[in-house]
Amino acid sequence: MGTGGTVSITPAQVHGTSTDNCGTVNAVSVSPNSFTCSNTGNNTVLLTVSDASGNTANCTATVTVGPLLSATASSNSPVCIGGTINLTATGGVAYSWSGPGGYTASGATPSRSGATLAMGGTYMVTVTNSSGCSAVLSTVVSVTATAAASITGNNSFCVGSTISLTASSGTSYSWSGPNGFTSAAASISLSPATTAMAGTYTVTVSNGGGCTASASKTITVSAAPNATVSGSTSLCVGGTITLTASGGTSYTWSYPDGLTGSGSTITRTGATVAMSGVYTVTVTNAAGCTSVVTYPVVVNPIPSATASSNSPVCAGSTINLSAPSGGTAYLWSGPNLFSSTLQNPTRPNATTSMGGVYAVTVTGAGGCTASASTSVTVNASPIVSVGGSSTLCAGANITLTATAGFTSYSWTGPNGFSGNTASVSITGASTAASGIYTVTVTNAAGCTGSAIRNVTVNPVPVATAGSNSPVCTGSSINLTASGGTSYSWSGPGGYVSALQNPVRTSATLAMGGTYTVTVSSGGCTATASTLVTVTSCGGTGLVVLTYSITKNSSTTMFGNGSITLNVSGGVPCTGASAYNYTWSPATGTLTASGTTATYSGLLAGTYTVTITDCGGNSIVQTYVVPNVTRGFKTGGDLASNLEAAPNPTSGMTTISFTSYSDEQMQLKVYSVEGREVGVLFNDTTVPDTIYEFAFDMNSLPSGTYYAVLETQSGERQQLRVMVVR
Repeated sequence: MGTGGTVSITPAQVHGTSTDNCGTVNAVSVSPNSFTCSNTGNNTVLLTVSDASGNTANCTATVTVGPLLSATASSNSPVCIGGTINLTATGGVAYSWSGPGGYTASGATPSRSGATLAMGGTYMVTVTNSSGCSAVLSTVVSVTATAAASITGNNSFCVGSTISLTASSGTSYSWSGPNGFTSAAASISLSPATTAMAGTYTVTVSNGGGCTASASKTITVSAAPNATVSGSTSLCVGGTITLTASGGTSYTWSYPDGLTGSGSTITRTGATVAMSGVYTVTVTNAAGCTSVVTYPVVVNPIPSATASSNSPVCAGSTINLSAPSGGTAYLWSGPNLFSSTLQNPTRPNATTSMGGVYAVTVTGAGGCTASASTSVTVNASPIVSVGGSSTLCAGANITLTATAGFTSYSWTGPNGFSGNTASVSITGASTAASGIYTVTVTNAAGCTGSAIRNVTVNPVPVATAGSNSPVCTGSSINLTASGGTSYSWSGPGGYVSALQNPVRTSATLAMGGTYTVTVSSGGCTATASTLVTVTSCGGTGLVVLTYSITKNSSTTMFGNGSITLNVSGGVPCTGASAYNYTWSPATGTLTASGTTATYSGLLAGTYTVTITDCGGNSIVQTYVVPNVTRGFKTGGDLASNLEAAPNPTSGMTTISFTSYSDEQMQLKVYSVEGREVGVLFNDTTVPDTIYEFAFDMNSLPSGTYYAVLETQSGERQQLRVMVVR
């Protein structure tokens, strides 16, 4: 079967020799006469012959159809010059080759060695199979020039860089290298480079004709230098920056201010703040590999240091030292081992030994320091004293004198007193001038000193003198005085006494006359006189025949108790009342008629009466008026616990009471004669509050006094207070 896949036969190929008795065989036909691949093998065909007479005859024949001829032709084209041309044919049992330059060969795989350009061209092969079928095929062989291989790029690289290699002169490339590296690119790039990438890199280059060539390059990968920098990190202006790098063979520096340097060590003297910043060094080793190291340097400014003070200062005042702000630490030193870490320290109570030079060291950023000093003068304060009056009597002159020799004087004292000379005086001083007088002096250095003088101006006592005159011969002369703390009596017949209220018994006519008493208090004296008449009297002695006492039951501030007396004897007086009555305290109302007298309107308390007749006779009686009740509303006291301590007293006592309501109250002190001698309280009280008042009774004569507490609503309490010396 041919290459078309079909085959035809002719009648002649089947017909042998036929004979016709009737004539000549005219026509021969065969059926079927066309076969395809499906008819491969033995096929029966019908041969028909006919003559002119129309006679036909048939016979059969066997036609064998062989398989389709499947032939190929190829080569190893392209082939490089000098190579071997390998021809290959398939599909037959016999082969016949022909080619350029008269080439012939048989066989399925002939070859031509030592290929040249002239051997290139078309090679023909006739392939015959076992059925005798044949086919002619061809293959084209190209003979090309030999390929060339080369590699460009550096041989040495540094760790971390990029290995770049390039091959050329080919149409395809095949790389191999360390660690199983492969690539089909013309150029290769490996980044970042490591020491493991060092070694031989080989590339096989193929050109368009299929020719190949190889090239190799050995690569070294060197480690970057282990660079370090040491030296100055923080320094002060004016110092020296010294930096040292290591780890390489060459060094290139760049400075923060734009300057550069070289060498492993750089030195910059006279450092300024502008030299602060990052210093960069590029370190190169023997392999040419580099490392870059940065190193920060701070140049700290010198702090501003000044020292000042409030010099000059006076002894006893405070030394104030000051340094400028902005430092991080301060250290002061000065006289007497003074030391302080404060910016602005003080030294109180300055003495002259603290004067001198004070130095401060100021520490700024980076420990930079600067020093300054200030001189402090401590002037002594003046020492002053005051002489002159200390205790005097009202009406005398106060004279005070301060130490002389100072530049100025300033006096202050009671009642707004002032002066500006070394000596000052007050004429006709009153008790209001008592108190502390202060003088402040200033010396030439402007320092001041003070001194005080306590001056007491005692009141001139108000002297009183009295008696029970007239008296009868044989009776007692009763002298009385008040207003002082000591008394000196003188009288007829050389009489003297130091008692306040002396008594001359067995009076005689010669004892009549003027009696004078000198009263002393606080060193001050006053005199008073009383005329005593001694007569020959008749009658019997005075006597209180009967008396009655009405208890006080009043709940108001006015009492309603009373004392009624019936007196007899002596020399009765003519008139409405036969006798004269003097009561103490004089707080009641006296009603006298004939020999009877009533003293009414009395609070509970003790009352003393002196009864005299018109013959100079007298008697003294004492009576106690009690309360019917406490004198306050039961269960509703507004105040209570009126007390005095100490009682008796020789001078000072404390009078107290307890308030249970908010009401206007008065606390006053009365003499036995009923004279008000002190107001301790006159205000609205606070409930449940204890009130205490210190009362100075030093200026009061010895005797009996009454503290009276009165409320606006009418309640009243009374307390006897004794002064005993």
